[in-house]
Amino acid sequence: MNSVLRGLTWTTCLDYLDDIVIYTKGGIEQHVIELACVLERLAAAGLTLKLKKCVFATERMEYLGHELSSEGVRPLERLISAVRDFPQPQDAVEVKRFVHLAGYYRRFIEGSGRWRNKLLSSK
Repeated sequence: MNSVLRGLTWTTCLDYLDDIVIYTKGGIEQHVIELACVLERLAAAGLTLKLKKCVFATERMEYLGHELSSEGVRPLERLISAVRDFPQPQDAVEVKRFVHLAGYYRRFIEGSGRWRNKLLSSK
């Protein structure tokens, strides 16, 4: 996918495996132009889309466990609940499980490096 979208990635779209997000800083007219560029690249590479998996011209969407919008990126509430409601770990294996679960959202958790290191170093 990187070679197919080269030059468009980080300016018009992001891709992860077979998921592509096309984002636009302008209005709908600009979005249609950028969408066409991506679709042309995919077609030229012989790649097709499953229409039922596509979402077009939306202001909010879920992507890789995050909600993306014009306001920015935030973690999905249902996944935050999984961290918040995690039962108190009873052994080192459960501590590691919690650290890895919470670690996915470390960029949103103030001081995550400190508590992560403390939890992993305690036995």
